[in-house]
Amino acid sequence: MRFRSPLLLALDARVRLARRMGQRELTLEEFLMDTMVTAIEPEEVLIEVVIPPQALARASRYVKFTPRSLEDYATVGVACSVELDPDGICRQARVAVGGAGPTAMRLTEAEAVLVGQQLTPQVCREAAALAGQGVQPWDDLRGSAAYKRAMVRVWTERVLLALGQPPQTGGISA
Repeated sequence: MRFRSPLLLALDARVRLARRMGQRELTLEEFLMDTMVTAIEPEEVLIEVVIPPQALARASRYVKFTPRSLEDYATVGVACSVELDPDGICRQARVAVGGAGPTAMRLTEAEAVLVGQQLTPQVCREAAALAGQGVQPWDDLRGSAAYKRAMVRVWTERVLLALGQPPQTGGISA
């Protein structure tokens, strides 16, 4: 199983760490400290990723943008999770990205735009613009910082628009 940090952030996941003297539980924000650095201490082992049941009731989606390469590293990964009421009003939102800063991160300003609104193209575009502004990418072989910001914006908008659509019935879609 791969550890998809943006998706786990969007689902409010926590990690459980154990050592001989006991266990501790951290939010994913506490656990992810810097590039390739976590809060795991010597003698600790990650034993469980805990996703709250209420998070699984929300509509969620994760996409990773990976240009063709020999590596499986995403240029950016975007995860969104929303709770919509029967009228399509967003009651709760999580927007998280990876590959656009030192660690995967939630974009709370983008989330705030969504709450209390229907996920219209305009609202999704506004939240996506804030997502693109809220990341701290750097230039590397996968793209420039400006390119990664643009990909965060594009993919966040696409994911939110998809989550705002009524569920399809009567068939299987891929």
